[in-house]
Amino acid sequence: MRSDRKVNSATLKDKEGQTLSDRKMITRRWKEYFEELLNTPSQVSIQQMHGPGDSQDTAGGVLEEGKITKEHLEEVLKRLKNGKASGDDKLTTKMFKNMGYHAR
Repeated sequence: MRSDRKVNSATLKDKEGQTLSDRKMITRRWKEYFEELLNTPSQVSIQQMHGPGDSQDTAGGVLEEGKITKEHLEEVLKRLKNGKASGDDKLTTKMFKNMGYHAR
């Protein structure tokens, strides 16, 4: 038989393992979780990604820690496909490709 009673299935546990059922507390916990997840500095260096002594990136340019060369940018722009949807910033591939040398 069907009951008219609503079942609260929206629960979540906090860091200490306590069950949260209040919608605001659940929202705060999700926010806290994603801030911790996404705002953690990367522990991976370029050498770890490519191996020791390998400073070549996949676009054929030479990578230096924290630097993007013009050559690397040009190669990546050539590989971008036209007609793709823009991201949250509303910039399309076509815009990047047509922005001109001085804008890069």
